Amino acid sequence: MKLLKQIPYYLTLVYLSCASVVVLAENGKINNVDAMAEELVKLRSQVEELNSELDNKKNQYKSRMLMLANQRAELETNLKREGLSIKQLQQSINKNKKLIKELGSDSSTLNPVILSSVDSVKEYVKSGLPFKKGERVKELDKIAEQLTTGVIDAEKAANRLWASVEDEIRLTKENGLYRQTVVVKDREVLADVAKLGMMFLYFKLPEEEYGVVKSGNGDYEYELVHDSEQKKQIAALFDSLKKQIRQGYFQLPNVVAPVAMNVAQ
Repeated sequence: MKLLKQIPYYLTLVYLSCASVVVLAENGKINNVDAMAEELVKLRSQVEELNSELDNKKNQYKSRMLMLANQRAELETNLKREGLSIKQLQQSINKNKKLIKELGSDSSTLNPVILSSVDSVKEYVKSGLPFKKGERVKELDKIAEQLTTGVIDAEKAANRLWASVEDEIRLTKENGLYRQTVVVKDREVLADVAKLGMMFLYFKLPEEEYGVVKSGNGDYEYELVHDSEQKKQIAALFDSLKKQIRQGYFQLPNVVAPVAMNVAQ
């Protein structure tokens, strides 16, 4: 009988225990949900950051591609202009050589025409990349002087002028290391120069300083490079050319921005 009287008490304890378990379980679920919600917020924030970074990368890539396309178009235009100028000089000299052969001993009447052609080639040299410009102009002046003073006749002058034009064509196709005087900060310095065709010219000073020749205001300027990465790029070019590696893919500072280019001999 006593045991029967205690049954409600035990039932109450069991009920309270079950209720406590349920409450604890619910609290655990709530804590888990809160933790999951907090984690989702973090993940969502990370996704948004990644999307923003991706958009920035896409915009940078588009800008880069547009810049490279503009540079390529500019280089192609310059190459076409160079080729057209040389082609016109070739045609003019060929025409004069034919006239000289036809006139024979009276070819001296073509002296003014030859001298005009010399001036045209000189103008081409002076307006182009400042690579050994003084030496090239001096040779043309010598042809004009000797023709004017009668040291050589029109035919010989035309042949020498033709050889000079062929040299100019060769320069547009050659890459290599040379030595010449450069003007940096109003100071003349004998430097090593790396020439890529007649489009790019980089230089290295005795103090291990590097620079690039830039076009501006109708003339060319020798500008030192201060960016460490660009210095490494130019140094790598000099090292490759020194090892007679005249073909390859180089990352080089351009007149506007660093640009990747394929260099072929």
